[in-house]
Amino acid sequence: MESQEAADDQRSRIQEHVSAAAARWRQGDVIQHVSAVRLVDLSRPLSPAAEVLREAEGVPLAVDLNAEPELAILDTAEPMGYAIVSQTCDVVRDVLDQPNIQLCPIRIVPETHVRQVQKSESTQMVWLPQLGVNIAADLTRAFTVEKSTLIGQEPVHGIETASEIRNFSAVVARRFGRFAFPDDLHDSMIRFRPKIVGKHNKNSDEGAALRQVHQIRAEAAPGWDSASIEVTLHFILEPEVLPELDSWPEAGSRPRLASSTEAAQRVATSSGREAAEAWVDLANSWVALCEPQGAIKSFFTKVTSTELFSMEDMRHTEQLDMDYLSASDSS
Repeated sequence: MESQEAADDQRSRIQEHVSAAAARWRQGDVIQHVSAVRLVDLSRPLSPAAEVLREAEGVPLAVDLNAEPELAILDTAEPMGYAIVSQTCDVVRDVLDQPNIQLCPIRIVPETHVRQVQKSESTQMVWLPQLGVNIAADLTRAFTVEKSTLIGQEPVHGIETASEIRNFSAVVARRFGRFAFPDDLHDSMIRFRPKIVGKHNKNSDEGAALRQVHQIRAEAAPGWDSASIEVTLHFILEPEVLPELDSWPEAGSRPRLASSTEAAQRVATSSGREAAEAWVDLANSWVALCEPQGAIKSFFTKVTSTELFSMEDMRHTEQLDMDYLSASDSS
């Protein structure tokens, strides 16, 4: 009995010590000395690391695709460490209530995708600005560790300012709570999405214009679960684009241009109301690429700015995440 009491007393001291250590950490902090553990099927490897382990273990590739998996534990360590993606309130909570935290590996962002990561346009990677302009956490590879893994390590802050903390939290929240758009919307935007993705990083008037779009949000009337849906795509521009405007021209009153090139040139060379009309024409040309499928019956366009897009507008719209970044496992 005395031995059991001693063990219980020691467990209590350990829990208190771990809770105190975890209280120094927060979301976005980096932990270095830890390994990521993954469960893989060696007969059906889906990453280079799993293939290396398969060959080392001498496991043949599955011939019968319905055969039982050859499960194994894959232990990998990222040289840049791992970022905490759990909410700070969960990180600092007593271990009796919350003993675990979630981590994601830290990666160098490909040069072609740095702007998208910095603007929080994807839910696959989230920027860690305190570590560098091209450093991010890969949200596609989250895993769980107990808080005791923090013992003996010093937190490195990947985010510091209120804006950085807010942006990081928002991307993580979108990743794990993304709105489920109907398949018909995805099918309707097969031509739209590659256009937006392909032009974003181009050194052109159209690419420069896209980089001034803060968000693209979708609104459904009467609702996403309706049998007949009218979709409005809201192009919300950064505040410095046309700060002197207090209203925008209606998209429906503007003709759709055959090409986006002309509209983008006008956006780059005009100002004031003329620039606003050019922006509407440009957005119209992008939305014209959408081809209604299934329950999606039509598309409409609206252009506005971050200052004019209200909280009520936010409540009735959902952000389109351009998840086109490559987040494949390089290990």
